[in-house]
Amino acid sequence: MTQDALETVNDVDGMMGTAQSVLAVALQAYIAIDTDGRVKGWNPAAERIFGHTAALACDRDVADLIIPAGSRDAHRAGLVRLATGEPGCCLGQQLQLSALHRDGHEFPIELTLTVTEEPGGRMIHAFAHDITNARRAARFADVEAALALGLAEADSSTVAAHRVVDALGVKMGWPVVELWLVDDQRQVLTCAARHTGPGWRLGDFALDELEPASACPAGSAPAALRDGFRTSARTGCRCAA
Repeated sequence: MTQDALETVNDVDGMMGTAQSVLAVALQAYIAIDTDGRVKGWNPAAERIFGHTAALACDRDVADLIIPAGSRDAHRAGLVRLATGEPGCCLGQQLQLSALHRDGHEFPIELTLTVTEEPGGRMIHAFAHDITNARRAARFADVEAALALGLAEADSSTVAAHRVVDALGVKMGWPVVELWLVDDQRQVLTCAARHTGPGWRLGDFALDELEPASACPAGSAPAALRDGFRTSARTGCRCAA
């Protein structure tokens, strides 16, 4: 090997070492798989986000590790297309998908895929991060905006009450939301507004008045609810389709 060729090899080795060091401290999860779906790269961020250590993940089928059961067929079909050289329609795009944690719960991630040609064949590289908090923040901001709009457009307290429960029910995806107020004079709780989602029927669970002592220890309910309203997702009876 000539001196120039040796220096080139050393430069490449140095660059690869630097890349590994960067991936080790990256905040995003990095996962590399071959066209069979076997894990060949798994950085510390991937350990933190998905719950599997690199030792446990290495050479395992990535579908069994982080892909929900309902999405595995589509994942494997995509690997077949990439293995045969078809262009990947998802490459280089930011994708929002559901991922599977080691403990079994699903959570949303944002994922970017790229492909490289290596001496041993094609490799697929994925960079991902958990967007649970971002989704939650966006959802709450959406709820706040809907509440503000509903209150601004309401021409009475009754209309405002219904706007509040409807906004919470629709934006949060709750099947039932109720707004309960304290009637100090009569010493009862009254349901000022109720939102019921499509396909839900409360039947005997739909109460319009409630004596505080029947719901919780005597004297405690008014104090707990006096600040304004209470929301609940009480279980109703889902109607048959």
